[in-house]
Amino acid sequence: MKGICFKEPLFNSIIEGVKTQTRRIVNIQPNDGRNWGIRTLLDSTDIEKSKHIGKNFYSILSDDKLREIDTDYRFFKPKYKVGEIVYLKEPYKLENLGNGVHKISYLYGGECKFVDINKLNIPAQKIGSIYSSQKRSKFGYANKLFMPNWAAQYFMKITNVRAERLKNISDEDCIKEGIENLQPYGFGNGLISKDKSVQIKRLYAHPKLAYAALINSINGKGTWESNPFVWVYDYELITD
Repeated sequence: MKGICFKEPLFNSIIEGVKTQTRRIVNIQPNDGRNWGIRTLLDSTDIEKSKHIGKNFYSILSDDKLREIDTDYRFFKPKYKVGEIVYLKEPYKLENLGNGVHKISYLYGGECKFVDINKLNIPAQKIGSIYSSQKRSKFGYANKLFMPNWAAQYFMKITNVRAERLKNISDEDCIKEGIENLQPYGFGNGLISKDKSVQIKRLYAHPKLAYAALINSINGKGTWESNPFVWVYDYELITD
C-alpha cells in the first residue's frame, strides 16, 4: 500500500472533509522536443494513429494502459490509480506496552492506536529504526516520510486521475484543494502566518492567487510561474 504526505494544515483539511483534491508534479516534464510531443500526449486521436510495435506505455491523461504505440512518443503513469487505497502519512510515536503490543500516538491529533507487532510479523529491526527516528526528532515523533501503512490512522480512496497544466486549475478546484472562501474578506490558502500567536490566515483577492501561494510554499518559489504538468487526484476519506 502506498502512502501520501501533506503539510499539517492541509492534512487537517482532509480529515475535516474540506480538501478533496491534490496536485502532484509529473516527475519528468514534457518539453518541445521531438521525443516528447506535448500535443501528442494530450491528443487521443494521435494515440489512435500510433503504430503497433509490441510495447506498452501509459498516457499522461490517465492510468489506463494503452494499445501498443510508437516509441517516438513517451507516455507516463501516475503514482496512484483510480480505486487505489492510500494511507495518509503523519508524524507518529510508538510506546512499548510489552508482549509485542505498541501504542501509537500522532502529532496531528486523533485517537491512539494499538498494534501487536508479533501478529503483524514486523521485524524487530524496523521497530528499532522507528524508535531511533523518534529519539532524533525534536518533538519525539518518528519521521512521517517513512511511516509504514500499519501505523496509519487515516486512509483515502482515489476516485479520479487526470493530467493538466498547473495554471489550468479552475476556481472550483482551488476550493477542492483546500482554499477557503472567506468572503467578503478574500480567499485563504490554509497556511497560518509566521506569527502563530495571532493565527491570522493570509488572504488573497482570488482563489487562484491563494492556490499559487500555497503550491509555491509546498514545491518551492516559482512553481506556479513555471506552470508544470501535474497529476490531479480526486479522493475521498474512508471513514468506516
